[in-house]
Amino acid sequence: MKKYKQIILSLVQTILITGITLFSVMPFSCKVTPEGVQIVGGDYASPVIENIEVVDENSLQISFSEKVKVTGAVLSPFIEGISDSYSHSKTEELSTALKAASGGYGKIPVTIEAQEDEKTIVFNFTSSTIIGNSYELYAVVEDQIGNTLTFSTRFTGYNSRVPQMIMTELYFYNESNKEKSLLRTEYVELLALSDGNLANLCLYGASKGIEKGYNFPPIEVHKGEILLVHLRQKGEGCISEEGEDLNLAASGISPAGIRDLWTSDKDLCYTKSADALILENKASSQILDGVCFANPEALEWKSNVLLAVERLYNYGIIDSMDISDAVRKPKNDSAAKSLTRIDAEDIKNNIEENDYLEEDYPLESPASNWEMAARSEGRI
Repeated sequence: MKKYKQIILSLVQTILITGITLFSVMPFSCKVTPEGVQIVGGDYASPVIENIEVVDENSLQISFSEKVKVTGAVLSPFIEGISDSYSHSKTEELSTALKAASGGYGKIPVTIEAQEDEKTIVFNFTSSTIIGNSYELYAVVEDQIGNTLTFSTRFTGYNSRVPQMIMTELYFYNESNKEKSLLRTEYVELLALSDGNLANLCLYGASKGIEKGYNFPPIEVHKGEILLVHLRQKGEGCISEEGEDLNLAASGISPAGIRDLWTSDKDLCYTKSADALILENKASSQILDGVCFANPEALEWKSNVLLAVERLYNYGIIDSMDISDAVRKPKNDSAAKSLTRIDAEDIKNNIEENDYLEEDYPLESPASNWEMAARSEGRI
């Protein structure tokens, strides 16, 4: 009998200790009322970042899920090999990457400007960021209850000189020849309608998303300049001409004197059967140009492509969202032919004397503006 009493006593003690432990960690708080202590629900969720926007050369705007205040912030240059380092030593106070993010290798002072809703914070920089350079904002925010969020976000210096650009030729052929080292692969020809810098621009297929697209380097282009963006890394001679020498590339299609730019990916960033190819400013989410194309067998857009087609329609770039009104391309891709913009030559001749005004851009690009013709890379 005595043995049973000891067992029961042990169980009671265990239950009591377990209950106290669980009660202490459960998400509840309490408040004192005239009737005594009342248990109320607790909030232990950190604020969530909902949107990040590079406003200009001197500011970054971040929206949160709830009202917050900033308890600390520092802006530092993003240094390849250091800011993205995974190295860590037990003898060091901070890891290499965290030291860089917190300004250990140089920093720009930041001032804070809370918007009226207190959910949106503008981080103002005392020094202007440089077009195309990478930066990292390291900050801590706190909600009204005291929950904190420590975060680091990387962004590219604001580009205030985005050029007006249009696509003028789409080449779909992908050569496979084990006996050749210089191969012909997919490219997009573009024409600059104005001077500017290509930083923050991205060329991508709606079917695979902007994350899989080609990100342009921060290089200067001039009105009337023609560029070839090669969308598959394959074979030899795939050299991006980001400087003044435009004769470095030596692939199967690399015209002399024309700037060649290459993706580092071996896989194509769009779907050949039916897709919307889009040129977009990632910093502002503004579309510069777009082309919708489909094989004769394609009967409807995939859902993610349809959303992009709708955006192009709302921009006035295309005149119909129906896949039957898209630019038609053959199912079998030709090595000798490409989709060519019919009015490209007239546009190029016109910009030599005139600028396309902001209200005229982006330009219309309906299916009637395109045709299958002999490949003519760099020769509008």
